[in-house]
Amino acid sequence: MICPYGQAFAPQLQLKYRSHEVILADTGKENFEAVASKHIECLIVGGGISGSALAHNLNRAGVDIMLAEARDYLGGNVKSHKTEDGFIWEEGPNSFATQPSIVRIAYELGIDDQLVFANEAFPPWVNHNGKLHPLPKGQGGKGAQGQFELVFGPNGVMKFALASELLSWPGRIRAGVGAFLGHQPPPDGEEETIREWVTRILGEEVFLRCIDPFVSGVYAGNPETLSMKAALPKISRIEDISYSLGWNKFGAIFYGGLARQIELTKERKADPPDATWPEFEYGNPGSFKEGLSTLPKAIAAELKDKINLEWRITKITKATNGGYIATFDTPEGVQIIQTRSIVSTVPAHSLANVLQPVMPESKSIFEKVRSEIARIGVYHPPVAAVTVAYPKASFKDVELPNGFGNLQDLPGFGSLNPRTEG
Repeated sequence: MICPYGQAFAPQLQLKYRSHEVILADTGKENFEAVASKHIECLIVGGGISGSALAHNLNRAGVDIMLAEARDYLGGNVKSHKTEDGFIWEEGPNSFATQPSIVRIAYELGIDDQLVFANEAFPPWVNHNGKLHPLPKGQGGKGAQGQFELVFGPNGVMKFALASELLSWPGRIRAGVGAFLGHQPPPDGEEETIREWVTRILGEEVFLRCIDPFVSGVYAGNPETLSMKAALPKISRIEDISYSLGWNKFGAIFYGGLARQIELTKERKADPPDATWPEFEYGNPGSFKEGLSTLPKAIAAELKDKINLEWRITKITKATNGGYIATFDTPEGVQIIQTRSIVSTVPAHSLANVLQPVMPESKSIFEKVRSEIARIGVYHPPVAAVTVAYPKASFKDVELPNGFGNLQDLPGFGSLNPRTEG
């Protein structure tokens, strides 16, 4: 089995195959072949945010690691820029959904004082028919208060259902029926796409105007082909919780969501974050004062010579006396590393030829024709990130609904643009 954070490795080879990574692990024997220029316990291939964070965690747990990255910096698509006049912009993602893991790592690296979080009372907005419409959100309250705000607050679910102009009255009624009364059960033996799941429960308008722009932005994928259970498992699970309520015969989703919120509150009270960490709200968008690159830069400063940049892996073979041998092209020429375990966080398709000596079936996996999305192998959608900056005065001088004030004050965290808006 794969054991992160320095736990005992299993004595057999196993493989976890996901859309974005392949993991190999083997304790094997502790004797290494003399051909390798370096012998380590765990080799991490890929220094993006996943590989960097894993390297930090394993290093702190006392595991002898090496992190190899093909580019000349850590962070992968996380890359922050600062103009001469102090304007910070992101080349890749512009925030993270705050969880204890990232606050913990920031604290361990001594950069927790650089954390910044979005105002919890401000919502994301949706552009529709030339206007911005707020999506339901609480006002930053904790526990039961936050749940009450989400439902009955000035920008809560009830206000959205009764007064929002984002959905038509037929669309609101359809969503209300699915949320508060019930909906059709899931199809037997079929895996629903995001569009199928949302449409079945809340209707077509909710999908087109609320869910589609969110999913397209987060996953850069097509919600008509993305699996609901794979892409949004926590939301999908709410339906199961809804049906588990004995009196909720038709699976009205609102009550399952409320039950899950109560469950989460209890779980978090039972296992609270370390009191020395900065205060945060689960899921709230966050970043660092100097941009997201603050995190991988701090990890690079911590790991120092355990990082090898501009190292491109070309082959992985099984060592005759246990473990693996990894071959790299580097600025200093070919380098060979022997390791007891390998973790890869690079795009799966870049490993097709690398893995063949230890995983002969990799070629067929990476070249498999996926007729359901007309793609070959593991599909990585192309993404273009365009950053455009405007002075606040260039925004319309208009008042926003639900008491959020003037648009020029930018009271929110971004806007979503449905495909139906063109």
